[in-house]
Amino acid sequence: RVDISDIENKYWAPKDTDFSVVQNRTYSKEKRLAFTAQYGPIINEMFSEGNNTALGLNYFLNERMGVQLDYVISDLNDTDLVGAVIQAGGKPDYGRVTGYYGVGFNYVPFYAKMSFWGKKIIYFDMAFTPHLGATTYEQVIEGGNKEKTALTYGIDISQFFFFSRWLAL
Repeated sequence: RVDISDIENKYWAPKDTDFSVVQNRTYSKEKRLAFTAQYGPIINEMFSEGNNTALGLNYFLNERMGVQLDYVISDLNDTDLVGAVIQAGGKPDYGRVTGYYGVGFNYVPFYAKMSFWGKKIIYFDMAFTPHLGATTYEQVIEGGNKEKTALTYGIDISQFFFFSRWLAL
């Protein structure tokens, strides 16, 4: 004869703090590096057009937290609007970003699985990353351009889709 009253009391407890859902992650990040590369056009910029190239390096302390280093180079030129203003005899004053470097803290509260076309399970994380860094820019003014640096802060919201141990988008 086995006494299961302890198990019954625990099972029927109104608030159970000793148990949680446990599921192994398919692609672990703990104590690992992640390298990211990005390239694309700038958007919503009236005076400059062009592309940014970015490199990032993350080190995850555990599955939920990590540290991120970022470096961005901007290859920007004047838009047609600037050309038209200059052609009309004017010279607009504006700032053109040339780069960024900074550090961030990754917080990953969401890990999930989803079905892809009912054929494959895709694993994904959603991360929030407050960051602090420096933006370098060229101050374009009538008397001559000047290089400047400004403190930059913000928050990134990222979602990573894992396709293999070595590839995520």
